[in-house]
Amino acid sequence: MSDSAEVRQVMEQIAAGRTSNLTCPFCHKDKLKKGMGDYGPVFTCPACRRFIEAPMDE
Repeated sequence: MSDSAEVRQVMEQIAAGRTSNLTCPFCHKDKLKKGMGDYGPVFTCPACRRFIEAPMDE
């Protein structure tokens, strides 16, 4: 599976509300940690520091 397909799959899981135990789609080394950003939840990988930001629904 390509990186973009894996990122898309994780984003679909986040959109569906399944936000626990998500493995980093970039490095595959750690679980994503949920935090709050300026525009909504941010899921950050502690290993590689890459993140996915999920905008809040209004």
